Amino acid sequence: MIPIPDDKIERAHNISIELKKVVDKPKRFVKVNKQTFLNTHFHAPDKATRDITVMINFPLCNFICGYCNFPVEKYTPRIYVKTVEKILSEIHQLGEFLSNYRVTALHFSGGTPSLLSGDDIDAIIGSLEMHTKINGPITIEMNPEDVTDKKLMEYSEVGLDNIRIGVQTTNNYLLEYLRRFTHLKNTVDMSLEVGKEYYPELVVELLYNFPDSSTEKMAADIEYFLDYKIKQFSFYPLFVFPNTSLQRFIEKGKVQPVPSLLEEYKTYLSLDNILHGKGFDEFRLLYYVAQEQKEIVYVPSFFEALFTPTLGLGAGAITSLSDTMIINTPDLKSYIESPLVALAYKGTVADQVWKNLFNALLFAEGDIISLPAYKDNLSRGVVINLLKILESKDIIVQNDRKQITFTAFGTNVLYFLYRLYVESTITFLSKLKRNWNGTQDTFF
Repeated sequence: MIPIPDDKIERAHNISIELKKVVDKPKRFVKVNKQTFLNTHFHAPDKATRDITVMINFPLCNFICGYCNFPVEKYTPRIYVKTVEKILSEIHQLGEFLSNYRVTALHFSGGTPSLLSGDDIDAIIGSLEMHTKINGPITIEMNPEDVTDKKLMEYSEVGLDNIRIGVQTTNNYLLEYLRRFTHLKNTVDMSLEVGKEYYPELVVELLYNFPDSSTEKMAADIEYFLDYKIKQFSFYPLFVFPNTSLQRFIEKGKVQPVPSLLEEYKTYLSLDNILHGKGFDEFRLLYYVAQEQKEIVYVPSFFEALFTPTLGLGAGAITSLSDTMIINTPDLKSYIESPLVALAYKGTVADQVWKNLFNALLFAEGDIISLPAYKDNLSRGVVINLLKILESKDIIVQNDRKQITFTAFGTNVLYFLYRLYVESTITFLSKLKRNWNGTQDTFF
C-alpha cells in the first residue's frame, strides 16, 4: 500500500466534518409514547421497506470498563430481572407495529448481553415470534469470560447463529490500561477454544489506537487469532470519552494519552494493509472477512441502527426508519418504570435522502458508490450538494437500474465520517442518561 500524504488525510477529515454538518443538522427531538408514534407513522409500510433488523440493547455489565461512556449500569439480580421483564413488555406493546414487518436479523448488544441466560433469550425470541417472523440470523455480543460450555450450549439450543467475542486485545498490559481486569489472555485463550466448538465462524472484536501501538504489535495480535483460524474480525478505535476514568487518568498523567486522530487513521491503514496481506477483505467498514469464506453469518453492530432500518428494544436502544429516529430512554430506572417513553424525530424528505446517501457511503466498496435515483428537485439537490462536498465530478445515470453512480473523494472520508457519528452518538446518549428526567425537547 502506498502511504497517503498527511495533507490528503487532513483534507478527508475536514470534508467529513463538513459532510456531517450537512447530513446531521441539529434535529429537535420530542418526548413521545413510542407505541403510539410508531403505529401512527408506520402502520402500513411498503413492500420495499418492510424488512427490518431488531436490535436488543441490554445495558447491564458486571464491571464498567475504564474507557466506556455507554449508558450502562452495574448488574444486580434484581435489576436483571426487571430489565428482561421490560424488554418483553416493550415487545408485546409494539406487537401491532412488528406484525407489519419482516425481521431479517435479530442482534443482542449492550452493555453485556452475554449476561442473559438461554431461557431469557428464548423468551425474547418467542415474544417476537408471537408478532412477526424472524427470517434471518440471531447473533449476540459476548465477553470472553462468559464464553463457557454451559452458556454456549444454552445459546445454541435456543437458536443463536453466531457470536461476537469482545476480546479488545490479548495484551495484558493494555487490558490493565483499559481498566478491564475481568479477562486477561488466559481467559481469551479459553473463550476461543470453547467458542470455536459451537460457532466455527465466530467474530473477534478488537480495539486499536493504543498508546505505543505499532504495525508489528498489531500483526502479532492478528497472527495469534489466525492460529485459531478466526475468519471474521470487527475493529473499533479506542475513544477517550468525557466523564470516564480513562480520561481522568490521562489528564492526571497516570497513563499515556492515545494517539491523535491523524495517527489513529494511519494505524487503521496499517491494520487494513495487514489484513489484506493475510487474505481478508473489508466486508463492512472495520469488519473483515477471510476471502475463502463465501458464506458468513454477519454479526451487526449497535451503530448500524443509525443508518439501516432498525427497531431498537431496551434502554438506550435506537430505532431508525426512513427519515425518523427514536431513542429509548438510556436511563435504566426510567426505562423500567416506563419503557415506551422515548425521544423521537420525524424528519423531511431531505432527511430521508441524506440518510440513504449516508448509508450508501458507509457500506460502499472502494470509491464507487451507488445511490437510488431521485426524480424530485429537492432530492436531486441533496445529491448535487453531496457530490460537491465530496469533490466528485464523475456522475453516471443508469436509467435501467434507476441508480446514480459517482466516484467519491476516497474511502478515507468514510472512515472519519463513521467515527464522528459513533463518537457523537455515544456522548449524546451519555448526556441523555444524566438528564433524562429533566428533558422534554432536545437537539441532536
